[in-house]
Amino acid sequence: MEKRILIVDDSMFVTNMVTKILEGHGYKVMAMQSPFGIIKAVREFRPGLVLMDYNIPGLKGDHIVEILQKKDLDADHGTVFYSASEDRIMAEVVKKTGALGFIRKDTQPEGLVSEVERFWKMYEEKSLAA
Repeated sequence: MEKRILIVDDSMFVTNMVTKILEGHGYKVMAMQSPFGIIKAVREFRPGLVLMDYNIPGLKGDHIVEILQKKDLDADHGTVFYSASEDRIMAEVVKKTGALGFIRKDTQPEGLVSEVERFWKMYEEKSLAA
C-alpha cells in the first residue's frame, strides 16, 4: 500500500519542511495551506493519515475533523494533529475528536518520522479491524 499523507497547515514553511522530510522517507505527500477544499482532497488523494494543524486561522483543526466525520470521510484515514499547543489541550482535542494522537511541532525531524510511522501502524491496525 502506498503511504499517502495529507498535511493541512496554514504555514507554507511547515508544509514545505514536513513534505520534504516525509517524502525523503518514502511517503507520498499532498500539502494544503487552507482547509478549504479538504473534502475534495481527501476523496481524490485518499490519504492514510491527515496531519492536521490545530490552530488554523478561521477554522480550528478539531472543527475540520468534525466536518470530515459528518461527510463520513474519517473512516478512510487516521487524523494526527500537528501542533504547538500545550500537551494537555491536545490530549483533550484528541479524545474529543477520536484522532489517533498528536505530534508537537517542535519535534525534531527524526522524531517526526518515527511518530508518523507509529501513527501509520495505528491507522493500518484500525483499517484491518474495520
